[in-house]
Amino acid sequence: MTGSPSASDPEPGAHDGADADADGTTDTAIAAVEGELSTLFNRVRDAMRSAAERLHPELSTAGYRTLATLERRGPMHSGALAELLETDKSSISRQISALDRLGLLQRSPDPDDGRATILSVPPETAERMRAIRSSRQALMHEELRRWEAGDVELFAVLLRRITALDMRGASTAQTGGQSGAGPEPTA
Repeated sequence: MTGSPSASDPEPGAHDGADADADGTTDTAIAAVEGELSTLFNRVRDAMRSAAERLHPELSTAGYRTLATLERRGPMHSGALAELLETDKSSISRQISALDRLGLLQRSPDPDDGRATILSVPPETAERMRAIRSSRQALMHEELRRWEAGDVELFAVLLRRITALDMRGASTAQTGGQSGAGPEPTA
């Protein structure tokens, strides 16, 4: 895999399925991809848990995700935060209370509406989050620098194709009554 994908070929190896192999090697390869993605999801979950614990020993992964969204997107109302995280307002309210109790969240009155509150990440919390993220990124960069540039570029293209999938739309009708398109992920 040393050739880099070109702009005219954004989907290397894509085909319409008409030439699928009869011996099942494609299905075997797909199962291997699903297994590796499950492992990746588990590692990401573990990394999130570790990052949360490094920030504060009582911080949950959901709380860390909430803080990371605020840190990345900037100050906002709780309703906007709930929308971004695709969760209900009561869940966000519980997260905000926990983050506030741990001293990891800053609340400010909305200058346009005195009844509303703007949520943000205090500078010292944001700095600690950046340091945690930086150490994790350094590990990834160190590994990917060992790869050939074309392999890294191809990996990015293939990951983009996977992350573009909206798996929330998978229905039981598409899978013959099963709850998903394959084995349940463990993440």
